[in-house]
Amino acid sequence: MALRSRTCANCGVSVPAGARQCPYCGTWFEGAAADPAARADPGAGEFGLRGRTPLVVGLGGALLLYGLGWLLEDPRYWLADEAVAVWAAALPLWLLLLAFGWRLGRGAWLGGIAFALTLFAVHLAVTWALAGRLQDDHVGIAALFAGAALGGWLLGRGLHLLLRRLRADPGRA
Repeated sequence: MALRSRTCANCGVSVPAGARQCPYCGTWFEGAAADPAARADPGAGEFGLRGRTPLVVGLGGALLLYGLGWLLEDPRYWLADEAVAVWAAALPLWLLLLAFGWRLGRGAWLGGIAFALTLFAVHLAVTWALAGRLQDDHVGIAALFAGAALGGWLLGRGLHLLLRRLRADPGRA
C-alpha cells in the first residue's frame, strides 16, 4: 500500500501527497502503521462536559435569559434597550459558552438550529399575542434575535472544534 500511485490500494480513491491514511476508507499506508503518533485516538483532544444533563441545564439557563428579556421588553416600542441587551448579547454569549463546553459529536450543530427556530417561533407567537397582530417589523425582530442566538451557538461549536483539533495535534499550531 504505497503512496506512490496517489491512490489508495484498498478503495482506489485519490489520496493527497504525504497522507498517512486514506480519508475515505481509513486504510493506513506503509510506515504510518508503525508510527504510534500517526494512530491517534479518534477522541484525541476532546474535552468538555458529557451527557444530556449539562445541555438541559444550559438550555434551561438560556430559556431563563429569554424570559428575562420579555420581562424587560416594552410592548409599546418592542426594542427596549434592556431586552435587546439580553436577547442580542447575553443570550448568544450564554449559548456560545454552552456550545463550547458541551461535548457532543455529529448532532451538535442541529441543537443550535433547533433552538434558534424555536426561539423565532416563540418570539413571533408572544409578540402576536401581546400586540394582537403581526407586522413585518415583528418578524424582523424575531429573526434578528434568533439569528444572534444561532450565531452564538455556531461560534461556540466552531471554537470547540478548533480547540479540539489543536489539542489533538499541537504541531499544527
